[in-house]
Amino acid sequence: SQNIPRHEINSNFIFPELIERVEVLRGDGTVQFGNKTIAGAVNVITKKPRQNPGTYFGAEYGSWHTDREWASINVVRDSIAAGIFLGRYAQEGWRIHYGLNGEEEPIRRPGPWELVNVNGSVNWKITPRLTLDVSQLISTQRIPSSNAFSQDRWERRDTRDIGIAAFGDRTFDDDPEERWDYLTIAKLFYDGGNLGSLEITATNRRYDRKIPFLFTYPYESGDQRWTDATLLLKYFRTDEFGPFRNDLTLGNDHLDGRFAREGRAHSVVDFIPRLTHSVAQRARREALSYYVINHLRLWDRIIVGLGYRVENYEIRDIFADNGLATITGSVNKRKSSSQYSFGLVYDVELGSSMYYRHSRTYRFPGFDDMINLGFAVYPPYSHPDPIWLLDPEEGTLEEVGIRHWFTRNIYAALTYYEMDMDNEIFYGPDSSLPPFFPYRNQNIPNTSHYGLEFDGLVRLTPRWTLRGTYTR
Repeated sequence: SQNIPRHEINSNFIFPELIERVEVLRGDGTVQFGNKTIAGAVNVITKKPRQNPGTYFGAEYGSWHTDREWASINVVRDSIAAGIFLGRYAQEGWRIHYGLNGEEEPIRRPGPWELVNVNGSVNWKITPRLTLDVSQLISTQRIPSSNAFSQDRWERRDTRDIGIAAFGDRTFDDDPEERWDYLTIAKLFYDGGNLGSLEITATNRRYDRKIPFLFTYPYESGDQRWTDATLLLKYFRTDEFGPFRNDLTLGNDHLDGRFAREGRAHSVVDFIPRLTHSVAQRARREALSYYVINHLRLWDRIIVGLGYRVENYEIRDIFADNGLATITGSVNKRKSSSQYSFGLVYDVELGSSMYYRHSRTYRFPGFDDMINLGFAVYPPYSHPDPIWLLDPEEGTLEEVGIRHWFTRNIYAALTYYEMDMDNEIFYGPDSSLPPFFPYRNQNIPNTSHYGLEFDGLVRLTPRWTLRGTYTR
C-alpha cells in the first residue's frame, strides 16, 4: 500500500518467480487498506523461505538478444529460515538496422531494457508465539521509451528523415527511463491465543526515476524521488459462544512520505544543445488512520459484517515552480469510509451462499494528481498553473452476489456491482483557458460504473478442470 502517484505505479518491478500468489480484494479492502482502494485492492504475496526450502533456478534465451535468469536458495535451520533471490532480465530491443545498401544505419537503439531483482528475507521464530519477518528488495529497471524508433518503421527499413533532435525532428529515438526501487518490510507477529493476536509492520521504500533527455517535443528530462515510511498496527481476535462466532480487527496506520522532482528543458544556444532548469516540485505527505472491522457469524448460516475507517491526510510544505508561477501551501483533508454486509449460507455442506454489501469509500488525490509536470515556454504549451488543489474522490459501492455449488464438481457464481461516484479526479480540459492549452486534473461529479460478473467451473476428471469467467 505504497502511496506512489497513480500515474507512476511501478507494478512490474518484481520477478514472477518471487511471487507466491496475487489476491484481488473488493469491498473489504477499502476499510483495511484505506486510501487508493476505492473499489478494492491487489495484494501481492511473495514467497517465504520457510514454506519454500531448497534451491531453484531457471534460464531463458530468445531473439533480439533476450535472456532471463533467476535463482533462489532457501535454508531452514530450526527457528531460523533465510533465503535470497536473484533475477535478471535483459533485451537489446530492435535489431541493429541494416539499410538497403547493406550498411549499418546510424540509428541508436533505446536498449538494453533490463530488470534486476535482489531479494533477501529472514524468518525468525523467537518463541512459539512470537515471529519476526524481515525482507529487503532491491530492484533496478531500464524502461524502453515510448518515443523510441517504432518497430514497424524498423521492419520496413524506413530510416528517412532521421535528423538532429535539437532542431525539432520527432523521429529520433530516446534513451530508456531508469528506475531504482528499494523496499524494506519488517513484521513482528505475536499469537496471543484467546487474548488475540498483534501484528506490527514497518516498511520503508525509496523509489527513484531518471527520465532521460527527450529528443522529441517537449524536450524535457527530469529526476524524481518518492520516499515512504509506514508503521502499521493490527490487533485481531476471535470469540465463540455456542452458535455465535465473532471476528474483530482493530488497526492503526501511520504513513510519512516525501516527493521531489527536478525538470530540465532543452534549449539551443549558439547551435549548442543545452539543458536548463525548468520546473521543480516537492512536498511532504502524512496520513494517520484508524479502522475497525467486525464479522459476526450466527449458527453458521448468517454473516453480518461491519467496517469503519477514518483518516487524516495532509500534504504540506508544497512547493511548485514552472517558471510562470510559484505556489507554496498545504492540503489537509479528513475522510472516512464505512461498510456493512449481510450474507446467508443456505447450504452449509457445499458452502453455497448469497450476500449483499454496501460500502462508502474515498480516495485522496496524490501529489502527482495535483502538480503540473509541464514547463514554461512561449507560447505556453504547458498549463500555467503549477499546482491545482483537488478534493478527494468519494463514492458508494453496492454489490450483490450468489455463489452456488450444484455438486462437489460444478460451481457457479453471479455478482452485480454498482459504483456511484460523488466526484472523480479526471484528466480533462480546463474550460477557463483557450482550447489549445493542454489538459489538467480536475474534479468531475456524478459518474457511475456498474457491471455483471459470472464465474464457474466444472471438474471433468480428478486432473482436468474447466473454468471460465465473463464480465460485462
